[in-house]
Amino acid sequence: MGRILIVDDNLDQCIPLLRLLHHSGHATACVTTGETALGMVRLSKPDLVLLDAMMPDMDGTQILREIRRDPMTADLPVIMVTSLATDAEFRQHVRDLGANDCWPKATLGYDEMEARFTRFLPLPKRKSLLEIAPEDDAPTGVRQMTSRLVALEAQ
Repeated sequence: MGRILIVDDNLDQCIPLLRLLHHSGHATACVTTGETALGMVRLSKPDLVLLDAMMPDMDGTQILREIRRDPMTADLPVIMVTSLATDAEFRQHVRDLGANDCWPKATLGYDEMEARFTRFLPLPKRKSLLEIAPEDDAPTGVRQMTSRLVALEAQ
């Protein structure tokens, strides 16, 4: 499953989401300031960031700009999760800044949220036939073909 960073200054919003995501097998963390969020993004390289728009030290759009400005994090999926998501102008603004999506805070059910953010998470790593079958059990042709496929996939 994915590594998800939640950025929200309101722990009452973070904790239920952390529990739900953790229960689904995701590695999750929540930070409450913009500076901490940027540090965590650079340090832990999460698969997805769920970002609140209104925060006291840096607002979500400032954090999003910094994430997009840094070549190491520019491609990181960021979803704005905010009460401002009902405003079409705001949704367009954050998409223009590089947000992958913008969701209304506390209105999505868990199943809908899981379905929405799953498309931003990496696919589980596939196992090759060599990893599944012991070498002695795999016919020579399968081992050779799998080795070629693994090499091609790594390119």
